[in-house]
Amino acid sequence: MAEFPTSEELRLLIPCDDPMTTKEEQLYPIFRVPAPLRSIAPEKFSPQVLSIGPLHSPAWNSEMPQHLCSIYSEMDQYKLISWRKIFREDMPDQEVPFLRFLHQHKHAMLASYGGRFEKDHKRHIDKFVNLVALDSCFVASLLHWLFQEDFPYLKQKMSMDEIIMATKVCTTAHLFPIYSRNLPRPLQKAMLEDILLLENQVPLIAVKQAIKIESKCRSDEEAEKILELFVAALAHRVLPFSRSRRNVLYSVKRLSVGAYHLMDMMYSIVCMQVDPHPTSEILHINSAPFEPTVRGMPSSNRIYMSGIKLRGHWGSLNEISFDNGKLFLPKIHVGDDTERYFRNLIAYESCFKTDRLDVVSYLHLMDFLIDTPEDVSLLVESKVITEAIGSNEKVAEMWNSLCRNTMCLFSPKYKDVSERVQHYCKSPWRMMWAEFYRSNLSKPWLVASLLSAAALLILTLLILWYTVLIYNNDKKQS
Repeated sequence: MAEFPTSEELRLLIPCDDPMTTKEEQLYPIFRVPAPLRSIAPEKFSPQVLSIGPLHSPAWNSEMPQHLCSIYSEMDQYKLISWRKIFREDMPDQEVPFLRFLHQHKHAMLASYGGRFEKDHKRHIDKFVNLVALDSCFVASLLHWLFQEDFPYLKQKMSMDEIIMATKVCTTAHLFPIYSRNLPRPLQKAMLEDILLLENQVPLIAVKQAIKIESKCRSDEEAEKILELFVAALAHRVLPFSRSRRNVLYSVKRLSVGAYHLMDMMYSIVCMQVDPHPTSEILHINSAPFEPTVRGMPSSNRIYMSGIKLRGHWGSLNEISFDNGKLFLPKIHVGDDTERYFRNLIAYESCFKTDRLDVVSYLHLMDFLIDTPEDVSLLVESKVITEAIGSNEKVAEMWNSLCRNTMCLFSPKYKDVSERVQHYCKSPWRMMWAEFYRSNLSKPWLVASLLSAAALLILTLLILWYTVLIYNNDKKQS
């Protein structure tokens, strides 16, 4: 079996002065997390087992610790297998066009990393294209494997055309159905977490092209649709918010057009609000200006004491509401990967999506609601937080640390909900009624006792009234 082409072979295949090479105007932002955010939890931004792209590649980081180099190098064999599987067995004639395509976009891809790896000597450009080609093929194979595992569940929510296309995709040979059986489950889980780190990305155009070849697509449009199905499977597997598979599919549609990388797509899915009308597939994004000042929100227990009921529902983080004394929040699965996921979303939104405050607004709202482990317990009982990993103390500590070194800002929607909740909590009569309800009416046996006491009191009053009437009649007759 032939080896992956070396840099020198790439230079002979695709010379850097190739007339097809053009400078792409679009950039694909992949950058280092700023020091104020990284200093809080550096390990949350570094891959555990899988290095994608040059920012954490041992070949491009000479000062990387040796133990990390050995960990990342262990995955290179699987990257090479994915490359050979795509080009040596199924599509050997597509290898050179694929490399030519990457060279056409090399300037934009180099600029995507802030010019960090842009070199004048063509040997470095060959090395960069080599790395992007290898990693994009591996990501395509990884997504293909994940989709094939989840296809029996996803197809229940897919259209007939999507099922036909997906069935054809699942029959094509690729890496992981063969080799993933030998990979431990913790390693598979770590790989899925690593491909969603901000610093661990490759431009999506490279992944799309690899998917087009790996899945034997006839056109770019078909490759777009397959990418959407792949990302839907990934989103349903890793996203912390509880959403139905149909809603996940609706959210992913058309997101691949103009998306920068997988992290960008996951951010858009998390912040999407699906039109509740069942026949509509229109997606709404909250892009209104932010509110520069935020007043403190009461904690969950303080809200509960004021008579507000907390309710968890299926939806994205933008689908919150307050109506008739009920605060509706999206259900969220809190696991050992939740903190890593949110910290990377915060970094991406704070540095690139500066006109958006969706993630920061949600995390600050939850930070206000959670002060103590008792607040976590209440949110678990209300089914806002599900499958909490660890003790309530650890969950509360995680939420209270997520917003460190971030500005406390709310989007207009969050600001409106916050103000209405605060106004509701200021009423002393509501608090008195809520306390009376919890003390006397919240349990069936208390209600039965209260009704029995009320009936006895009414009966006593009736007897007293009847006795007074008899006494007055006897007095008149006498």
